[in-house]
Amino acid sequence: MASSGKSNEASKKTMYKRLSPISEFEQLTTRADQKSRSNNDNLIEPICNGIDITSSNTKAKRKPNQAGSAKWEAIRALIKNDEVACFKHFEIIKQVGEGSVGHIFLCRLSDTPHYFVLKTMNRVILEKINKAKSIQNEIEILEMLDHPFLPTLYHSFQIGASTVAVMDYCPGGDLYGLQRKQPRNCFSEEDARFYASEIIIALEYLHMLGIVYRDLKPENILIKEDGHIILTDFDLAKRGSFKPTVNKFPHPLRHIFGRRENEDNNIDCPREFVGCFSFTGLLKGFIKLNKVNPPSLPSSEMYPRLNISAVASLPEMQTEPKSVRAMSVVGTYEYLAPEVAEGKRHGSAVDWWALGVLLYELLYGKTPFLGEDDKDTSMNIREKPPPFPELPKVSDAAKDLISKLLTKEPSKRLGFERGASEIKEHHFFDGVNWTLILKGQPPMVPGPYYGQHDDEQDDYYGFD
Repeated sequence: MASSGKSNEASKKTMYKRLSPISEFEQLTTRADQKSRSNNDNLIEPICNGIDITSSNTKAKRKPNQAGSAKWEAIRALIKNDEVACFKHFEIIKQVGEGSVGHIFLCRLSDTPHYFVLKTMNRVILEKINKAKSIQNEIEILEMLDHPFLPTLYHSFQIGASTVAVMDYCPGGDLYGLQRKQPRNCFSEEDARFYASEIIIALEYLHMLGIVYRDLKPENILIKEDGHIILTDFDLAKRGSFKPTVNKFPHPLRHIFGRRENEDNNIDCPREFVGCFSFTGLLKGFIKLNKVNPPSLPSSEMYPRLNISAVASLPEMQTEPKSVRAMSVVGTYEYLAPEVAEGKRHGSAVDWWALGVLLYELLYGKTPFLGEDDKDTSMNIREKPPPFPELPKVSDAAKDLISKLLTKEPSKRLGFERGASEIKEHHFFDGVNWTLILKGQPPMVPGPYYGQHDDEQDDYYGFD
């Protein structure tokens, strides 16, 4: 279990200090470069001073979300030309993080302008602490993902006893570091709503794949160069078999398209849902599924506005993997759901609890159940309601959403029945255009990394 992150501010500051590059890895890189110049290009399994290097995903996996990505195509071209692509193809710039099982390095793909991070994980250490299976699970999950708010695993390979994952570099650091730059460590409601919206979309996608994340916290939310988020670290995630279903619910469509001021019965109808379904496609699916005649209403191709009263309901994806259950007590203490703290079987509802804790922390600058120690924190989680101090000022809508997410009984928690759809409908998210979420203006845009050496840049990555 990860230790409580914010109960000891001094230890947090220590974790975020910049570290010097590891000489051993630099030596490996140097030896590999030297060896690659003298090795026979026809060797099937190249050896660098006795260190075996093998590639674990030499065949490109189809990722539609990466279509047109120059970084993705550069890695694919590298693998096509050299199936045993490894660290010799990357220029190590600096270390940007470390954990108990490995290190994270910022690097540039040789002869390209593309920057990545190399996340190294030592299998010998992993086996000693019984985490080898969890890291393998993380790699397998990363290979499944193809979403703008989740990490892209560009490549992975083995160096001796280490597994190395090639992923995106996020120059904005993590949400915890950004929060500490806000007045009184608190985000405005507008900014908190922006980040919470993207997190909901990311969790909805994971749940649709049958993945319960189980480790939501600011330290695991990275800020990309365009200011949007990436949810990272999946070593605690739980996978199960789950197939999304389509259900009909008689609920308004404002949670799909967003509410406007002076809202009437009409809603703006974008042509496409983000990366998923066309509006017309959803209607056709609904008609086919329910074997009814098409309703007499104009199509979205003919008119940009659709009358809500014309369609009482639309088919809705059931993405909540209720059948995926776990017993292990994992996570960060301040974010543990009551059922986890009590050692009970738990499912995807723990992610919605963690969302409530996260939103509280973004708005109030601290978690709601923090006690004097882990035992006290656990008792607060199980027995006390979240406190709402007078300052900073937080809207009733935000408090109501937090209270419903922090419901002790999982079956009564917001999101338990219909998942993200329930949460999107809450009034706190009025005005959020879920179909165009990627078009939203982020609160902070770090911009791309061009190789500048900025010692003050908050780009430290921590992982367990």
